[in-house]
Amino acid sequence: LVCLMSVKSLSTNLWGICAVSVALYGLYYWRRMYSPIMLTYQKNQFNQSIVSKCSLLLGSYWPSIPVFNSHLQGIILMRFRSKVDPKYRRESIIAKDGATLLLDWGESEGPELTPNSPVVCLLTGTTGNSYSSYITYLMVALRKQGYRPVCMNYPGLTDFPMTAPRFFCIDSVSDLKLFIDHVHELYPDAPIIAIGFSIGGHFYLKYVQEEPDNPLSGLMTISAPFSPLKCDAFWKGKWINENVYDQHFLNKFKDGIRKNEAIFRTVDYINVDDIYASKNMYEMHHTFTIPLSKLKTIEEYYQQNQSDQRVKDVKVPTLILHAWNDPVIPSHAIPIEDIKNNPNLILATTERGGHTGW
Repeated sequence: LVCLMSVKSLSTNLWGICAVSVALYGLYYWRRMYSPIMLTYQKNQFNQSIVSKCSLLLGSYWPSIPVFNSHLQGIILMRFRSKVDPKYRRESIIAKDGATLLLDWGESEGPELTPNSPVVCLLTGTTGNSYSSYITYLMVALRKQGYRPVCMNYPGLTDFPMTAPRFFCIDSVSDLKLFIDHVHELYPDAPIIAIGFSIGGHFYLKYVQEEPDNPLSGLMTISAPFSPLKCDAFWKGKWINENVYDQHFLNKFKDGIRKNEAIFRTVDYINVDDIYASKNMYEMHHTFTIPLSKLKTIEEYYQQNQSDQRVKDVKVPTLILHAWNDPVIPSHAIPIEDIKNNPNLILATTERGGHTGW
């Protein structure tokens, strides 16, 4: 009898602890995770028309209940989604330096397309490709809505052998010009919308800044870094950034070089063995990225690869999405005042969301 009473008491206590825990987490969720979407833009007629037609921009962001911090938001997005099949059709185009750019066109189920159907040109983050889960999901969703989606794969980030000794970041703007011009030639009467995730959004911003006479009808950037220099400074001294994110990027770079080692050993101004000995991305930039870019210093590299200094030059209607708790990109890297002063830009921010983790 005493044992039964003890078990009953323990069960009651456990239920009580669970109830209190759920209530406390509910309070935490409401106070810290629920996030109204904040919009920053000039209220001209065009921008107001865009906002009025995008009902999600007028609402709030409700994170998945188990995802309680910014790191989990990104990890779950990348690692724990079920697979979907965009039914790719692959095409290749060749850059001037001989690099092969692989284009994967999503041809999953959807309405019949016409030559006028809008084309959506996707770019991934630093280590992504067309089979990254956030790309495959978006591919399938876009086809269902009657869009023609296509993703450009950066050289070195697929299993396809590299045909020139460079990675994506060395010549991003000319690659995008080739990509977008090719799409425009295929579908001259179709609107072309660009969507870039992380570094892909950064590359698109550089593209529209440096190529003002481009055929894009619209652009959306998702967690674009704007300033690699500010992001690099933000990472220093943070354990998870230096030991998780930095090492993830480092291993991806080394893996790409290892798969294409023969072609990199033909370049006399880089030492492949020094590249393999790099302990972090800072050393990787010095042994690989900077010499391959034919630059002299890390400062030159950062200066060449920033999109925050010419925000005023963006003429394409652009929606910029950013979460203030992004663990990769600091809030001060976002050029808010320049965005405010450009009538073509709309900035949508949430307090939570992580790095491309909405």
